[in-house]
Amino acid sequence: MTFLKSETNPKTFDQVLESKKPGSRRVFKTVFINFEKFSKENYHRNMEEIVREFLKVDQSAIFNTLQEWVNFNKSRSPKTVTMWFSCLCKYLRHRGVDLSNVKDHINFRSYIEEERYPLSLDDIQKILSVAGYDMKLKLLTQLSSGMRRGEMLKLRKRDLIIDKRIIIKIPARIAKFNKARTTFVSSEVQKMLIPRLKKLNDNDFVFGSESVKDKNIGDSYEQNLTRYLEKLSLDMRYESTGYHKINTHSFRAYFITKISRHDENIAKKLAGQKGYMLQYDRMTDEEKLEKYIEFESDLYIYKQKPKSEEIQELTRKLEEYQKRDLSDKDADKIIEQMRKTRPEWIKAVESAYTEVHKKTTIALNEEMKRKFGMTDNDLEEFHVWKKGMIKKIKQREMR
Repeated sequence: MTFLKSETNPKTFDQVLESKKPGSRRVFKTVFINFEKFSKENYHRNMEEIVREFLKVDQSAIFNTLQEWVNFNKSRSPKTVTMWFSCLCKYLRHRGVDLSNVKDHINFRSYIEEERYPLSLDDIQKILSVAGYDMKLKLLTQLSSGMRRGEMLKLRKRDLIIDKRIIIKIPARIAKFNKARTTFVSSEVQKMLIPRLKKLNDNDFVFGSESVKDKNIGDSYEQNLTRYLEKLSLDMRYESTGYHKINTHSFRAYFITKISRHDENIAKKLAGQKGYMLQYDRMTDEEKLEKYIEFESDLYIYKQKPKSEEIQELTRKLEEYQKRDLSDKDADKIIEQMRKTRPEWIKAVESAYTEVHKKTTIALNEEMKRKFGMTDNDLEEFHVWKKGMIKKIKQREMR
């Protein structure tokens, strides 16, 4: 007789679940309900009777029963069944059931991974156009911060540092992998969020509620979005799972996609994803914010890009125009358009070209500046059709 505790039963497993997060406890509860249903439909017994029988029989009987349970859930996503199976095995091992090499004896349906739907700026703007203010703020906060749905809904005001820029300190107790991290919201979202924060006490939830369970808040958030999608005919579904192609996770995915194009490491840091050697890449809040500000214009939904970025974009387009090799058709179209809108330019180009005859186009630029007072910044439209015009003049001379 030993003085060590060896009893394993449903009550002792409840103590194991107490150390887990609410979401994990809900998954185990769902698995138990499902296995209970399977036991009654297939064996006319309850789950506890099946588990006690497992302790008496050999492994082949156990594995056959587990395979039946997997097949019983064939209508569910293979990924879901695999996760449920892992939870069930954890419980059965706790009860003393021998499951050594169990995975070698169970056949799961192969997981079909369809290409994920890329949420577009147009999709987002349409959804926000029919959303209420509270829902709009949630979606924009998730999109601009990269937070998971559960993390955002469990945030309290005390988790935010309100300064020139809002800094979100996601505590380990609500973060996935129990790993605390820091993220931010865009200046566009900050303007909407500040009035709400001013009305809250430090211990108040920013988006959640003390009186409503976490699961209900999360479900309500998802259901509201689904209503908007149906209203906008954006309620497309994946063929393999039946899940909506657009869901609240899509807004987090939008953040990760946009930031990853600039810096994959900073995207993983802010979104709380795992990455190779990330634990050694340590940055201060100031360094993270500096990086975030560098990329945040890609997360704007209503706000326009800064003028400096617009100028850079126009400069790039101008360079493309200057390098463009125009076809005869392009040249005809451009010249015809200019004859109607800028006849004086056409006349000036023809006379200027005659004067400088076959010299460089630099001389022609100088002539246009002299006659019309153009500056280098005014020449974007001019450069497009000038190449075609000169090409036509040369062809005419060669005849």
